[in-house]
Amino acid sequence: MHLIETRELCYVYPGKVTALNNINFIAPRKARIAVIGSNGAGKSTLFKHFNGIFKPTSGSVLIRGEPITKQNSREIRKFVGIVFQNPDDQIFSPTVEQDVAFGPTNLGLDAETIHHRVHEALRVVGIEHLAS
Repeated sequence: MHLIETRELCYVYPGKVTALNNINFIAPRKARIAVIGSNGAGKSTLFKHFNGIFKPTSGSVLIRGEPITKQNSREIRKFVGIVFQNPDDQIFSPTVEQDVAFGPTNLGLDAETIHHRVHEALRVVGIEHLAS
């Protein structure tokens, strides 16, 4: 079972613009993968399928071997996150700490768990000094 897999994924935007055409993609466990391409190549569109923001026109997306459904989309979004390219689309709060806490807070986690997760995430990426 792969962490993320697409099978013949196609996506057509309203107005008939084809963004993804028969994409077969596998992200195995513990792999580090770079998805690169020019502006408009479909990178963001692809990633918006990984957490269910977009639904395929055809084909499928599997997360941990399971298709994304209305019933499991909340659980999948706990596992698959997206950081948007434009910071104006991403930042919600006046501090990095509060911004990182946004997701766990909206999952209904308790304050102690949120505090621990936020500080661990900041530590892992080496930006704990930017918390406040």
